[in-house]
Amino acid sequence: MAATRDCDAIVHFAGHPREQTFEEIVTDTLPASYHMFEGARLHGARRVVYASSIHAVGFCPVETVPDTRAMHRPDTFYGLTKTFTEDLASLYWDKFGLESVMLRICTCREEPVDRRMLWSWLSFADCVRLVEAALLAPRVGFSIIYGTSDNAAAAVSNAHAGHIGFAPRDSADGHAAAILARTERPDPAATATRVVGGGFAATPHPDDA
Repeated sequence: MAATRDCDAIVHFAGHPREQTFEEIVTDTLPASYHMFEGARLHGARRVVYASSIHAVGFCPVETVPDTRAMHRPDTFYGLTKTFTEDLASLYWDKFGLESVMLRICTCREEPVDRRMLWSWLSFADCVRLVEAALLAPRVGFSIIYGTSDNAAAAVSNAHAGHIGFAPRDSADGHAAAILARTERPDPAATATRVVGGGFAATPHPDDA
């Protein structure tokens, strides 16, 4: 709560970028999200920018190209923490007028390394541009936007997020030929291939041996 004092806006990227047990999320991640939003409300912050994830809709089939209005379909308990925080942000906008932008980041790393990243890749520089756009847009209310670079291939859509003003400059396309040459075509029937969450959707329950 103390960390939210004297803030005009809060960029919340804290978390565990992996699957979590249910016990971990109820004792750590969910309370952290609540305390951050409640601190923002009590201390008068105007806007929250949150690192959500593609895994909030990870079980959406790739061929449906889910947009920012797609219903939640988390692929893991990790993804469930993202749906919780997105709904918390929606509540705090509707009830308390605290604006927020949920960044459904797909795959953020230095460069794309596999076929899935030909559509899901977000460069580090474009991630910075995405956060800046979310902070500086005149009005966002409660908004969701997918975090991807300017890749020709697409399995998610930002058709309803133009008001944020995000203009990615990098692209995975220059890596496509090398990636396709060195990697095998994945099984089209495999869960990790069929849905936008990729390998996360194929992971077992975290409590299973």
